[in-house]
Amino acid sequence: MNFIPSDVQPYLVLGIILLLFISIYKEWFKPAVSFLFAALLLALFGVITPHEVLEGFSNQSIASVILLILITAGIRSNFNVEVFLDKVFGRTKTYRGFLISMMSKVAVMSSFVNNTPVVVLMTPYVFSWGKKNNISPSKLLIPLSYATILGGMITLIGTSTTLVLNGFMHEQDLGGIKPIDLLITGSIVAVACLIFLMLFSNKLLPNRTDIIDKFEANKREYLIEKRLSENSRLIGKSVAQGGLRNLNGVYLVEIVRDDMLISPVGPKEIIQANDILIFAGNTDNIVDLTLTDIGVELPGQVNPVYQRQATGC
Repeated sequence: MNFIPSDVQPYLVLGIILLLFISIYKEWFKPAVSFLFAALLLALFGVITPHEVLEGFSNQSIASVILLILITAGIRSNFNVEVFLDKVFGRTKTYRGFLISMMSKVAVMSSFVNNTPVVVLMTPYVFSWGKKNNISPSKLLIPLSYATILGGMITLIGTSTTLVLNGFMHEQDLGGIKPIDLLITGSIVAVACLIFLMLFSNKLLPNRTDIIDKFEANKREYLIEKRLSENSRLIGKSVAQGGLRNLNGVYLVEIVRDDMLISPVGPKEIIQANDILIFAGNTDNIVDLTLTDIGVELPGQVNPVYQRQATGC
């Protein structure tokens, strides 16, 4: 039963889709939760029926993607795939050589195997290769993502989106997507985009340094405990809202809450009363942090990194 007039429904759907994109962009919820809320809103306003919502969860194409992800995770857990991938990529040592080899082979692989499990399989290896060769992971993981998407455009089974769409088309007796429909256009777009990325990705992509790398590069810095005062304005706020995400020269590395250790600390973690915050930073920045009005107190001792022992904090 439709609760909204038919001439208003298109605008309602566009509004819900816009809200969905904003939720994903602002990271209000996890993407899966945002999509679920969008589907529930459509069902609540009568745009789709509860039966159609359940049919979406039972789509065979979606089940196939989930099974492929589970199989890929099982292979990585039980076999040393890094040795095999080293042979596949020829043990290249330069950024440009690895990028060309990785993107071209991943694109071909994604055209025959659904790209979601390809990303699951390749991401740890590509990240590890970048760390070993002192190359920012952001310069490799973004091209990996695009390579899987571009390769998946060539065939029907290459990308989850096309596979799910084809399943819905068959359910609605629309005939489905013909493989030849994607081959020519998808190949041209994939080759053109891959060449562009191979030539310009090094200049366009950010060279971000991992927080752990920054910490390891400064062994003379200190770890220090800061206890929340009773009137701290941080209580009840997330790490990002409390201004603890981008401190100058100081990093929030752990939170001790009762007998629980929270590490790493995510930006959405809610600060609670009696939390003990573990910061890493040089002594000048630590003193400056204590003098701010966020409501933290300096304990009686400061331990260098190499002398710090596990004390449950």
